[in-house]
Amino acid sequence: MTKHKRLLGAGLLLVATAASVCAQDVRVHLDEAGTLESKIEKSKFDQIKSLTISGYINGTDLYDIRNMDNLETLDLSDATILASGSFGTSTYTENNTVRNGNFSNCEVRTLVLPNSLLYVKNQAFYEAYNLEKIVIGDQLVSFSYEAFVNPQNAYGHSINTCDRMREFVVSENNKNFASPDGVLYDNAMTTLLSYPNMKAKNTPCLKASRPLEARLSAVATTSTKSHCRNLWRRLRAARLKAASIC
Repeated sequence: MTKHKRLLGAGLLLVATAASVCAQDVRVHLDEAGTLESKIEKSKFDQIKSLTISGYINGTDLYDIRNMDNLETLDLSDATILASGSFGTSTYTENNTVRNGNFSNCEVRTLVLPNSLLYVKNQAFYEAYNLEKIVIGDQLVSFSYEAFVNPQNAYGHSINTCDRMREFVVSENNKNFASPDGVLYDNAMTTLLSYPNMKAKNTPCLKASRPLEARLSAVATTSTKSHCRNLWRRLRAARLKAASIC
């Protein structure tokens, strides 16, 4: 009898362990936007390390994602963002758009944006302190210079709300952007859009002879300036508007 109890206990422990592991890597499909909480119990939010969502999401779902305190990887490649739902603040969602505040205070480190996404607007990622990697899909047509800016800064200067950013990865099928060495450019490689703060420590800077347009905002963090002096000086000489972001 004791032996059977021990075996039963071991079996239950194995099941519990398997359930815990499964809870860390979750995949869900939403036929209707705003229903993420019906697929995942709120009490399980903090157990999730990796989350993949397909189907339709809105402000309600993004609000739930922001409450997953241990989430490290979020894959929305097969999801579509709709303009509906309650975000919990005055912030709201737009169709196929990541707009101000949608990912603010989100704990995620790697974010795979929807392939259907068209726009990333100002302040989309402000205070996303852990964000290290952003994957951009096929359809994106606009990525704001001020996507990482904290809106509380009246001058638009960065206060390092994205100082862990290491790389961008752009789909080879995207006709608007490119990401050599993890740095975000337009597809023609004539405009520098965002130079990740942590990338500056490991990536050689562009040669001054390259025909390049950029804003100071693309390379304006302190650590980036120290590793990218030639580009920084070029931009200062051109007197382009400084609206510092990461």
